[in-house]
Amino acid sequence: MTENKLNRSGKDNIANNRKNILFVHYGEGWIRGSERCLLDLLTFLDSRNYRPVLWCNSEVLKKEAEELNIPTICQPFPLLFAEQPPRFNCIGFYQLVRQGMGLVKQYNIDLIHANSGAPCQWLNWVARACQLPLVAHIHSRYPLWQRWVLGLHQVDHVIGVSHPVIEQLRGDGMAESKLSVIANGVAIQNLSQQPVVDLRQKLHLSPGTFLIAAVGSLIFRKGFDIAIEACAALEKQGVDLHLVIIGEGEQRANLEQQLSELKLEHRVTLLGEQPDVVGHLKGGCDLLLSTAREEVFGLVLLEAALAGVAVAAPRVGGIPEVIVDRQTGLLHQPGDVDELVSHLKALMLAPELRVQLAAASYERLQVQFSIQANVFKVTAQYEQLITAYSNHALINTDIKSRGTSWFNLLRSIAHSDIWQKYWPKRSPVV
Repeated sequence: MTENKLNRSGKDNIANNRKNILFVHYGEGWIRGSERCLLDLLTFLDSRNYRPVLWCNSEVLKKEAEELNIPTICQPFPLLFAEQPPRFNCIGFYQLVRQGMGLVKQYNIDLIHANSGAPCQWLNWVARACQLPLVAHIHSRYPLWQRWVLGLHQVDHVIGVSHPVIEQLRGDGMAESKLSVIANGVAIQNLSQQPVVDLRQKLHLSPGTFLIAAVGSLIFRKGFDIAIEACAALEKQGVDLHLVIIGEGEQRANLEQQLSELKLEHRVTLLGEQPDVVGHLKGGCDLLLSTAREEVFGLVLLEAALAGVAVAAPRVGGIPEVIVDRQTGLLHQPGDVDELVSHLKALMLAPELRVQLAAASYERLQVQFSIQANVFKVTAQYEQLITAYSNHALINTDIKSRGTSWFNLLRSIAHSDIWQKYWPKRSPVV
C-alpha cells in the first residue's frame, strides 16, 4: 500500500491523531443492502478523525473501497459450522484469528467493526487477544443456532438497523447497554444527482399505463412472486398496469415460469440489476411496491422517498419503522394479496394521495434517514467504546452481563431444535 492510500488527508499531523477502524465484511460478490450501507459509512466518515481499513471476502467490494483510497485486504473467509462443507475448518479459523491480530498490529487498530454477524466468530478472539472493542453491525435477523455459533452475544456492542434485529438478542438476555438501534441512512445529495432514466420510453409504455416498480434481489425472501400474483389479479379486473422488477438473483427462472403460466409477459418486465435505482424511479414510476416476506429495513423505501414516489409495502420486520402507515405509505399484511390489490387500486385512483404520501416520506427522510445522521450516531458509539477501553472501563467488567446472556442463550438452546442442525434424529429401527 502507498502512503497516499493510507493517509487520505495527506497531512501526517492529522493522520497521527486519527483513530484506525478495521471494518470486516463477509458477503457475496455484489453491492446490495449491507454493502451499500458500509460503502456509504466509509465515504462519509470524517477523515480528520478516522482512518478506515477494510478486510473482506468480496472482490467487488474491494474494488469499490479502493476507489475511495481505503486500504483493502480481500481473501476467503472460512466459517466454523458453515452451511456448506467443510463445516469444521479449524485450521482456516486459526489462520483468520492470527491474520486479524496481524492486521491490528500493522494498522495500529483502535476498534473493530464487523458489518455482519459472521465475522464475529473469529473477531471475538482477535478483539480479546488485542484488548480492543468489537462492534457488530447487524443488517438481518439470525436464527438461534447462528447467534450461538457466531458469538454475537460476546461482542462489546451490537448495532441493529431496526428494532426487530435487536429484539432477538434482547430476548437472549444480552445487556441493554450493549444494544442500540441506528437506522440506515442514504446520501441524499449524491443520489439526487443520478441521471433520470425515461423508464416509460425504455419499456415502450403508453402515458396512461400505471407503472409500478419493485426493486431487490430476485430471492424468495423478497416475495416478487406475490407482486406478480397481485398484478394478475388486477389485470383480470381490466386495470392497465405494468410492473418492472429491478434486480437479479437465483429466482429469475422461477419468476419467468410464473409469468409464462399466468401469461403476464406483456405486463411484467424483469429488468435486471441497475446501478441507478433512483434515476429509474424518477423516470415515470407511479408507485414503488415491496412484497417482501422478511425485511429488517429496506433501503429502497428511502430511495423511493428521494425519487418522490409513493410506496406500498408489507407490515413486516423493520418496514413500519421506515414507512408510517397512511402517512408516508400504505402497509398491508405480508402475503395478503387481496389487501395488497385493494391498496394498489386505491393508490391508482388517487394521484393526489400518492403525491401527499411521497411528500411526507421525503420530509421524514431528510429528518431521520440521512447518511450524516447515521454516521454521527455510529461514530458516537465508536468514541464511547474506545474511551471506555482506554480507561479500562469495559475490560473484564462485563462478566456478569456475559454470564447472564450465556445462561439465557443455553436455556433457549435446551428448548429448541438447534441440535437437529448437525445431529438429526435417526429414524427408529422397525
